[in-house]
Amino acid sequence: MNAGLADPREQDHEETGTSLDLRTFLKDYIARRTDLKDTSRTVYRNVERNLIDCFGGDFLLSQLTPGHGDEFARFLKREGLDLPPRDGTTP
Repeated sequence: MNAGLADPREQDHEETGTSLDLRTFLKDYIARRTDLKDTSRTVYRNVERNLIDCFGGDFLLSQLTPGHGDEFARFLKREGLDLPPRDGTTP
């Protein structure tokens, strides 16, 4: 029923049978995060760049598996961008 009380809801990608690519998802996600301070936005953009460098911007989110997280961690380490362990120990 359309009573004209609200704007029509955009169909999400599951409903249309398509999958978002990594570049589109990250660009849209960062743009929606209006709560971010400039420094945080810079960090998010760096992560965006690293994810696209690792997987490519055309990588479909529907293909994402937990193994890709491991692959991304290895990519960051190879690039010298890995983070120190959270438990305070040195690598």
